[in-house]
Amino acid sequence: MATVKVNGELNGLVHKGATWMSIATLPDMCKTPTPGGPVPLPYPNMSQSSTLSDGTTTVKADGGNMAAIKGSKFSMSTGDEPGTVGGVKSNTFKQASTWFLYSFDVKLEGKNACRFSDKKFQNNENTADAAGVIPIVVQIMLKDVEMKCGELGQYGEQKKNKSQKGKRARDHIPSKAALKERAKLLAGKGKKKVRIGKCVKKAIDDLALTIVIPTRAHQRASRTYGQSRASASTDANDLQGAAKKDTDRMMSHKDGIKKYDQNCQDAYAKAAEAINKITNKEYDEWIQKIRKACKS
Repeated sequence: MATVKVNGELNGLVHKGATWMSIATLPDMCKTPTPGGPVPLPYPNMSQSSTLSDGTTTVKADGGNMAAIKGSKFSMSTGDEPGTVGGVKSNTFKQASTWFLYSFDVKLEGKNACRFSDKKFQNNENTADAAGVIPIVVQIMLKDVEMKCGELGQYGEQKKNKSQKGKRARDHIPSKAALKERAKLLAGKGKKKVRIGKCVKKAIDDLALTIVIPTRAHQRASRTYGQSRASASTDANDLQGAAKKDTDRMMSHKDGIKKYDQNCQDAYAKAAEAINKITNKEYDEWIQKIRKACKS
């Protein structure tokens, strides 16, 4: 979460303590091996704030996190893995994302502060992100993710923790299928559904909110486990309502969380309360930011 604002109430200071994503708005053209030799092909390219390096060392933000400044970078990126011969300009793949814009009048440790809106290079300047860093759906205070039952977080960050593999599941609320169906509607301006690209799908998967729950509860009580497209399409028309239905069922179903862990039920209730406050308008604004960043 970004509580530190730079040059305005809506422009947060980028730091290492959250799952924020930078997505190339231009194709990452990388030379890809083929039987006839390397061929330049376009790929998406994404980087995350959790890989921030070369940031502040004495100035910390939001609970002791390294802040982004001129000269810092998201040290690795993903999406262009097949282009192993490297970018047409950089001759690299999966490499760093750096800033080429930043605040000109706010400095940390003598260097310009980097904000959500500031533009970035991707894959060692092989492509660019003209949209800036995408924050969480809304600013909810998230605890450190340790795969604790009932934890609220973002899937992209939670999936890194393997400590409870097989025992815990990460449940998207509302479902990632419903969020993607909503993205299709927004792409068609509400009149018809339009296909969305891999970049949008991956960003929704990784940046959407999830709650950690017992795996058995996920399999037996979740109303969206193995959700059909028809059901996801219905939920897409009211994401806030869908989220409430999801959480209500998980807390009331006979095979829900309370069957396995009452303490988890209490933690889940608090996480559900936070998610259920997110409005349909806020979901739409968040999805549109992702679409703009992915150019889809």
